[in-house]
Amino acid sequence: MIKLIANKTHLKGLFESLMYFMFLASLLKLTISNTSPEAFYERLTIVIAFLLLSTLVILYSLIHVLGPIVKAYHPDFKIPFVDAKSPTGIPMKEFFSKKGATLWLFLGVPYYLIGIYIAGLGFN
Repeated sequence: MIKLIANKTHLKGLFESLMYFMFLASLLKLTISNTSPEAFYERLTIVIAFLLLSTLVILYSLIHVLGPIVKAYHPDFKIPFVDAKSPTGIPMKEFFSKKGATLWLFLGVPYYLIGIYIAGLGFN
């Protein structure tokens, strides 16, 4: 944890990707408030677009933000589909057998839940 707080680049990346969730919340607030309550399909389209955009934000943060944080603790960690030398990528069995993979996933899940909570504030 001290490595994370001491490295300003990692801390900046964390807050920057949380800002993307805040941007999604404000965008959602603007679009939902401009649709009529009877427009079910318009609201459904907005929610689907919101889910797709939030998935892109979490993929960005898993690859570009949380990946370097895990590499600070586990230097041999390789991000799947990015750091692979072969075109097929890292086999999942090999990926999950490393210590860095569990840290990467345990950082990603709460981060995604926090981001969805922030973005969900746009529904209010």
